[in-house]
Amino acid sequence: MIINEVLLRSLKMSLKATYFLLQKDKFEEFCKKKHLVPGRSPTIEEDDGKGPGEIRVVTQREMKSAAFRKKVAENQKVWTYFEEFMEVPFKLKLSGAVISDLVYCLRTMTSIDLTEHSLVPEGGGFDWWVIDEKQKAKLLKQLKPSKFSEDGLRDMYFESMQRGLSKQFEKSFGKKSAKEILASYLQRLDEDFPERGEAMLDAVKGLYKYVERVDENTVFMLTVYH
Repeated sequence: MIINEVLLRSLKMSLKATYFLLQKDKFEEFCKKKHLVPGRSPTIEEDDGKGPGEIRVVTQREMKSAAFRKKVAENQKVWTYFEEFMEVPFKLKLSGAVISDLVYCLRTMTSIDLTEHSLVPEGGGFDWWVIDEKQKAKLLKQLKPSKFSEDGLRDMYFESMQRGLSKQFEKSFGKKSAKEILASYLQRLDEDFPERGEAMLDAVKGLYKYVERVDENTVFMLTVYH
């Protein structure tokens, strides 16, 4: 349990976030080249408290395989394409873990779903979350920073974690012990990152600024990955 927990938390903190604006014609061209298809957000019942994106360890044997090298090469082409056409008007000093937690909390605890327009490669890979003009007006109302607070976001995070992990802990430790063990685990998470509420509020403010720049010719793209 301790080894798995440390590994999971280490992997979570290694998450990276990529975000940028892209002209709509370039976005549509990219979707065709990469054969991107509509993805599907997991239902609340399928979520397990980890947040968006599957956390998986790639073995050394897999890394040496031709299939893995091919996937790396394809991903490199993705970044090359984006570097040529993407616009990053300002950088957000945020970890992928914070973005992941915020997206997960908003989707499971409120009506705000940044993953509503999700695209995935046909052959598999991480999701791209796309915000276009159709979503802009709604998200600007929902994501208005003045509607959030550091304490409120922190409380939302821990409530979402408790909901997402309670069944998993009951299955692992039994209903009698799960509540106490989960409470101890959440306390350690709080002690490890006391600035969580502040970081999540900064993420709300940053995402809001990007959504503001979306128009009929521009989309906002966001993804979280290892």
